[in-house]
Amino acid sequence: MTQKRFISPLTDFGFKRIFGNKDILLAFLNDLFEGEVQFIDLVYSDKEIKGDSGTAKTVIYDIHCTTSSGERIIVEMQNEFTLGFRDRMVYYIARDVAKQGEAGKDWNYVNLKAVYSIIFTNFELFDNDGLQESFQRHDVKLVDTATNRPFTDKIRMVCLQIPLTVEEPLQVGTKIDTWMYNLKNMERMQQLTNTEDMPIFKRLEQVAEYHQLSPEDREAYDISYKHYLDAYNLELSRKRRMEMAIEQGLQQGIEQGLQQGIEQGRAEGEREKQFEIAKSFKSLGIDTDTIVQGTGLSPEEVEAL
Repeated sequence: MTQKRFISPLTDFGFKRIFGNKDILLAFLNDLFEGEVQFIDLVYSDKEIKGDSGTAKTVIYDIHCTTSSGERIIVEMQNEFTLGFRDRMVYYIARDVAKQGEAGKDWNYVNLKAVYSIIFTNFELFDNDGLQESFQRHDVKLVDTATNRPFTDKIRMVCLQIPLTVEEPLQVGTKIDTWMYNLKNMERMQQLTNTEDMPIFKRLEQVAEYHQLSPEDREAYDISYKHYLDAYNLELSRKRRMEMAIEQGLQQGIEQGLQQGIEQGRAEGEREKQFEIAKSFKSLGIDTDTIVQGTGLSPEEVEAL
């Protein structure tokens, strides 16, 4: 068995070690918003970015920082699906906007800074809606639907769905494709993809190398990795339960449909038999009222024979 070279960014420790590195986070953000905005520097709001200590099951990891021009950035990883997740996204970004409010009636909002929320999900964002989604990236802005113009640039939410990442290096098309492919698979890789075209990945290799961790950090990572596996297995279990419920519903529908078809066929067969009997009675000259009583057909149906 090949020894793993890199830690997994899908763990709390790995996520915070990788994106707690300013060079890596800045490169990622600038590639994510390439052509729109360029971030020069940032300051982390978190006092501790090592990861959880193992005292509780953690399925949500986040990093908060502020850019040199004042924008607030939340970078988050969520491994386990929760009900109302998209509403939760709105709540947390709105809370960061509201935190900027200044006490007193004279505050006029002119200093309001944009808040960016970037969320990696280890599940499909719409997998509970029965929708067929194939977009790895969902980019949410406030837009005027009448004109399709931005209403404000103060709120931006980007969701990156790990399960919809490209499967092979040859499918990598954009810089974000490369980021997502490497982040999803680096735990199983001995060398990251596109390190020559994107030198930041050489830095990422150095930061994420397991054997470069101190003994203390290795222990913290191993605990974090166990928590990730627990959450991952819970998510697999949830999806399997959902699939089984769908399969059971389909099977019940098929069985009910078959039973209804059999009953309908029997009813139609019985009715057809009554028509044949009525025809025979009528050919023998038996009056309509007697045929109606004997077959259950209506007088109109008997007369039409």
